[in-house]
Order: sequence, then C-alpha cells, then structure tokens
Amino acid sequence: MADRLATVSLFSGCGGSDLGATRAGAEIIFANDNYQPAAETYRKHQKLIAGTTVDFRGDDVRDIRKFPNCDLLLGCYPCQSFTMGGNRDPDNDPRTNLYREFRRCLQQTKPKFFVAENVAGLQWLRGGAYLDAQLDAFLDVGQDARCSGLRDPCRTEAPIHRRRETGSASLVPLS
Repeated sequence: MADRLATVSLFSGCGGSDLGATRAGAEIIFANDNYQPAAETYRKHQKLIAGTTVDFRGDDVRDIRKFPNCDLLLGCYPCQSFTMGGNRDPDNDPRTNLYREFRRCLQQTKPKFFVAENVAGLQWLRGGAYLDAQLDAFLDVGQDARCSGLRDPCRTEAPIHRRRETGSASLVPLS
C-alpha cells in the first residue's frame, strides 16, 4: 500500500469523509473525534471506513500533542457557528476557532495535500470574514489555500436527499 496517501483525519465524525477518502485510495492512519456518539459509530464500523490499522482517538483534538506524518490531512471541523441549522453566533461559540487545531496539525505534519470541509455559511456570514480568517491561517503556515467552491451532495452519490451545500473545501498541493 505504499502508493496510497497516508492520511490524518481530524474531526472525523462517524467517518463519512474517511470512507470517501478510503474509497478514493487514501489510507487513513489516524482519526479523531470527541463527540461520543460519532466516535462510537466510527469504532463500530472502523473496518469498513478505514480498515483495522487506523489509530482512532476519541480525545479532544486540543489535547493531542503529536500527529503522525502524512501525505493528506483531512478535516471537517465543526460548522455549528456558521450553518443555517446552527446557532450562527460565532463570537460566542467556542467551536468557532477549532480550525486553528487543524492549522496546528497542518503545520506539524506538512502534508502534500489537505482538504478542509465546512458549510457555505462561511462565505456569507459577516461578508466572508470567517472564511477569510481560516484561509489566512492556512496561508500563514506557508501553505497554498483556496476555496474550491460549493458542492451539492444531491448531485453526487452522497446518501442524503436534501440540499446541503458545503464549502471551503480545499485540495491543494503543498510545497
């Protein structure tokens, strides 16, 4: 499996993004989520999602000091501050700044590529200031970061049947 991308996944949830990455040829070597129901689901279906060798942690990402080296960093940090279904009060939601933990891992692991996924609300809330702050944080690490646009999972093979746009997904080569 040397030709597969060694992948670290943060804010892994129940493993949907990891399953997609695995099916696309990535090898998930490390994953984490501290939301207990999601972590239990990931562990229950770990063999299907990422295989048996993934190091899955149910810890708060802020408590993880060292991440393994990787080719791909995948992250779906919390969206509740920005989504229409959430509180839309980013200044008073501690999850708003968890993208900084993704940045810390990016800085530590220096992968060839990264994907950061979140909701379209990042583009609109406060004129896109939160999206700009996140992209700037990745650029500050010396990485090229771009927003690739919105995707409607209803036009893909995603197993959901309602419109749910996601944005700020970045897949860029890092030097």
